[in-house]
Amino acid sequence: MSSVPTSPYDQELTETGVTRLLNLGLGGAARPVDELIDRLLQNDGHRWLSSALGSWPLAAQGSPRGQLCEGRATVDALRSIKNDSKDLLKRARDREDRLAGLLGYFFSVAAALAHHGELITSRPRAEVDPILLELAEVTPGAWSKLLSRAAQARSA
Repeated sequence: MSSVPTSPYDQELTETGVTRLLNLGLGGAARPVDELIDRLLQNDGHRWLSSALGSWPLAAQGSPRGQLCEGRATVDALRSIKNDSKDLLKRARDREDRLAGLLGYFFSVAAALAHHGELITSRPRAEVDPILLELAEVTPGAWSKLLSRAAQARSA
């Protein structure tokens, strides 16, 4: 007999997964970013991420990888991506728009922190850093490094 999981509960959980389950069990309210994290954790999450990165507003300034991960975007360009992402989130027609808006928002905030040491959101660091670290745990390679670096960066 093979040991194929028969339900999602049979799979091993990461520390983040356990923490999220405990928070839900303790009555913690679900945050909008939880839906994004759940999407990234799906079997096709990395493929979805690549697709979302190729769409507006993340691709509006050129290569998202170059602009965000490699630090080619100016602070003003990152603010523009963040604001366009907020606009997309506000007028989202569907779940995909909402998730792409969240992705653009947090990735642009992360890039501003990681490359320029600047917090471009009105949210306090105490709220932003844990979210960036949670996203770092569910994103691949360079994106994970960007998010982790941002959470550890000092603000100017």
